[in-house]
Amino acid sequence: MSKQTEPSFGKSSNSPPSFFGRIPTRAVWNVKRPNSKNKGKGLTLGDFHIFTVLCSYANGQGFTWPNSQTISDLVGTNRKNVTRALTRCEKLGYIEKVSRYRSHPKWRHVMGTVWRVVYDPRLDQEELIDSMNKDDPAPVLEEDLPTVETEAGKQTEEVGDDRLVDGVDVARWYARAAEEATGEIRLVNPRAVELAVECLTDKGLTIDQVKTKASAKLADCRNNRQSAPPHLGFLRD
Repeated sequence: MSKQTEPSFGKSSNSPPSFFGRIPTRAVWNVKRPNSKNKGKGLTLGDFHIFTVLCSYANGQGFTWPNSQTISDLVGTNRKNVTRALTRCEKLGYIEKVSRYRSHPKWRHVMGTVWRVVYDPRLDQEELIDSMNKDDPAPVLEEDLPTVETEAGKQTEEVGDDRLVDGVDVARWYARAAEEATGEIRLVNPRAVELAVECLTDKGLTIDQVKTKASAKLADCRNNRQSAPPHLGFLRD
C-alpha cells in the first residue's frame, strides 16, 4: 500500500486552492458540445474551463476573487480570453460582480474584482455576505489591524503591547496554517486578533502552545475532511 502524502494548497506550492470546487449545474448542462442541439445556449468548452477555475476559488457562499493572470496561467490562455469568458458568464447569469477596486464596503480588502458564483439566483447577495460574516467576520485591510502605535495605546492597561503584537502574529500564523492544511481562506481581522490575544492572556498559553494545539486541530480537520475553525476561538473551550 502506497504511503499517503499530505495535500498541499495554494499558488506557492503550485497546488489547487481547495479540495473541491462547486459549479452551477445549469452551466454544465448548457455548455456547447460538438454535435449537440444546444448550440449557442451556453459557454464554449474553452470558456467553461475558465469558469471552472474561477469556481475552484469560491468560498462556501460562492464569493471568489482570483485575478485574471492567475486564471490565464492555469488555463494556458491570455488575459483577454479570460475577461471575455467572464463577461460571457456574467451575461448568462452564472456569476455577478460584487466589488471592483474596493468598491463594495464589505470587500475593501480585495483590490481586484470579487465575483459571486450564482448557485441559486433566489438568494440575495447581501444576505450571503452577512451569512459568511457570522462565522468568519468581515475581513479588513492590513492597515486597519491594531498596532502598537495606534490601537495598542488604548488597551495597554488590559493587554500589554507585547501581547497585542504577539496576538497579531499568532492570528496571521493561524490564517496561513489553516489555508495550508485545508485549502480554506482564513482572513485576519480584529476578531481573530482579539481571540488570539485572549489565548495568550486569559488562557495563559504560550505562543508555542497555541501553535501546537491549533496544528493538532487543523490536522484533525484535514484528516476528517472537516472545515477549519474561522479563528482561534476554539482554544478558549
